[in-house]
Amino acid sequence: MALMTKTIEDLFVYLAQGSDILVIFLFLLFIKRCKSEKGLWAISVYCFLFLVINYLADFLFVNLIHFFYSLFTYIEYCAFAYFLWLNIKSTFFRRLIFIGSCIFILGLTIYYQTTEFRSIDSVPIGFEFILILLFSFYYLYEQMKDTTNLVIYTKYQFWILTGIMIYLAGSFFIYIFANQLDKNFLKQFWFLTNAFYCIKNIFFCIAIILHVKKQNKFYHIKLHPTLS
Repeated sequence: MALMTKTIEDLFVYLAQGSDILVIFLFLLFIKRCKSEKGLWAISVYCFLFLVINYLADFLFVNLIHFFYSLFTYIEYCAFAYFLWLNIKSTFFRRLIFIGSCIFILGLTIYYQTTEFRSIDSVPIGFEFILILLFSFYYLYEQMKDTTNLVIYTKYQFWILTGIMIYLAGSFFIYIFANQLDKNFLKQFWFLTNAFYCIKNIFFCIAIILHVKKQNKFYHIKLHPTLS
């Protein structure tokens, strides 16, 4: 049973890393179509940094794993908050995201300087997830109010946001209770965090492909206006 659990856990770790590579590969493959989109840059850089941090934590600096957990919380929050800040139209709410993010990052820094966590930084991750989900709900609310936006799923931003929300909602309770559960018991379910991470990246890949298809259609119409 323990061997099977370890095998499943390793499989999903590799799948998570592979999904990161796939996002980066698609972005670089279609970089001419994607380079003007700051949101696509944000998620691609996020995936790249996740790969680097995992490599450093697993192979080079194993004794600094708590530091890398903390670093990833910073990067993940900043990437997701920046993506939402880019796509929310309300000037007031954009300022709210900026102010809230500054307070969160300051609080995060103080927490890491004053607190020792046993296995993972559950408290900061909990606040990160709640803030990003709140920002996401506002983005969806704003889109629903926009009468000119009849098919939201044709926008690549929708797929990225869906991936983020599935990942955060699916992993929330596992991360929250990580420090309170027995490590052996936790390992039986930890693979789920990587499973949701893979799902998130699949949605990121769909977003990139959708954006590229729309760009190709735009360039086709631009070159052949009579065919449109």
